[in-house]
Amino acid sequence: MYFRHKSRGWAATLVSLLVALALVACGDTAATIAPAATSQVTASANSTKEMPPVKVAIGFTAPDFTAQTISGETVQLSLLRGKGVIVNFWSVY
Repeated sequence: MYFRHKSRGWAATLVSLLVALALVACGDTAATIAPAATSQVTASANSTKEMPPVKVAIGFTAPDFTAQTISGETVQLSLLRGKGVIVNFWSVY
């Protein structure tokens, strides 16, 4: 009986340490990422250039860009500030 209780204690300690390690490993990386607020990206329907990936951390402004909607309207991301925005890029090959 004593051995069973002792092994449960070790298992609980091990699980706690693994959870703590996972939380530390997934910590806040915002301090190491430079703000991308000054980036300007322009999207075009006929563009064949690949854009470099831009990572945005929570609390920083997303890079501003202009794109054309399906209905042909031009939309600029910075003009939608403060509103909920879902950006869905897709293409047909």
